[in-house]
Amino acid sequence: ISRGGEKVKGKERTEKRYILKMAGAAAITFAPDAHEMGYYEGLFVTADVGRQGAIGGKEAVEFLSKSKLPVELLKNIWTVSDQNPKSNSLDRRKFFIAVRLIQLFQNGFKAQNASLAAPDGVVMRPAMFDGVSGTLVALPGEPNAAPAPPPTPAPAPMSASIAAPAPMPAPAPQPPAAAPAPMPPPQQPSQNGESNNLSSSVLAAQDPYALMPHEASRYDSIFEQYNVKGDGYVYGKEAVELFSRSGMDKAD
Repeated sequence: ISRGGEKVKGKERTEKRYILKMAGAAAITFAPDAHEMGYYEGLFVTADVGRQGAIGGKEAVEFLSKSKLPVELLKNIWTVSDQNPKSNSLDRRKFFIAVRLIQLFQNGFKAQNASLAAPDGVVMRPAMFDGVSGTLVALPGEPNAAPAPPPTPAPAPMSASIAAPAPMPAPAPQPPAAAPAPMPPPQQPSQNGESNNLSSSVLAAQDPYALMPHEASRYDSIFEQYNVKGDGYVYGKEAVELFSRSGMDKAD
């Protein structure tokens, strides 16, 4: 454990010496590249909660700690950034320097000169701040976050001036159905029965199920025999007795 702890302390001492060396160097001349400028500007606007154009100590601690770097290292980054002149706050230029130093440490590199350039041929990931980068502020090369859609307006209430829908038109009257052709009057019976035969022939031609007069008389007689209640109906018991006399198979 002691050897691991000594390794951490040795790294912190190396970083501190590097920071102090940067603090004693010539004025830092860093400026973000064109494709990074929007990202840096977005970070500054997010950190400048008071909209003062500069970030004081409390705001700086709250925002820079989102980088997840050690507190002592962030203090040293603040010291290097707040120079020329020292004002105990970070304006836009000083804030950009602090973000660049955080980017270098997060990627495991050291600045090569006062312009805080990365080693030749190295492409670094952007400085990352938890809960801000890629959410509140789009990363370099990504499209800006789309603005929230405007709220959908509530539908306007119906007013009395709006006309009510027209009523549905009434269906057109249908022409009355044609009345059935009247039945021909019955022929008076004659002595030789020719009239009855003619009338029966006419009925049979109009309806194949029409009863002949002599058949109707016979059926009426049978019906009256089984209309035991005299109410014009033949009930089950009498119907069974009647139909069983037909001689037909019951299965049919």
